[in-house]
Amino acid sequence: FKQGVAAHMKSGGKLQKVAENGELKNLEFGENGETFKLESYGAKIRVTRQMLINDDLGAFAKFFEEFGDMARRSANSIVYDLLQSKGEFENYKMSDGVALFDATNHKNYDASGAAESSTTITSARTKMRRQEEGGVKLNIAPKYLLVAPENETAAKQLITSESDPTASNSGVANVHRNTMDVIVDSELDASPWYLAANRRTI
Repeated sequence: FKQGVAAHMKSGGKLQKVAENGELKNLEFGENGETFKLESYGAKIRVTRQMLINDDLGAFAKFFEEFGDMARRSANSIVYDLLQSKGEFENYKMSDGVALFDATNHKNYDASGAAESSTTITSARTKMRRQEEGGVKLNIAPKYLLVAPENETAAKQLITSESDPTASNSGVANVHRNTMDVIVDSELDASPWYLAANRRTI
């Protein structure tokens, strides 16, 4: 339960041109990382002798199963609270002192609140691919489209249709077809949607 760091090596950039009999220059790799710390979550139940004797429905046998479900739901909601800056993560800042989603510094946020469409998915995908670290373009491709239940149908239509469902001409090819997996979770608020990569993702 001590504070730890999820470190990763910084990109080394690009290789430099070397002339014949030229000298190679030393390359130094740095590292970045976000701090984290494990926390304890739990609950307890009070069982009396009368409850044990009167348990005709076998409820006590289901307690362990229910506690397992509670643990799964808790872990899931913590992740989405962090993603949406809710609850204990309302004022969460990353190691650079900036919120997880930020239009100016991290360039990974669009405050317009526009629904997912071919146009908005294209814009978000471009933002992901344009992410940089130390001047190096990371070219990160989205793998997952995270949406709330209210947007499930629209998201699946957008990712599975052969033609663009948001275009007036149904003959327009859907360039997003089968490019991402749709993840639907009721912990997400109705409006926002997110793109996530396959590497170093939530």
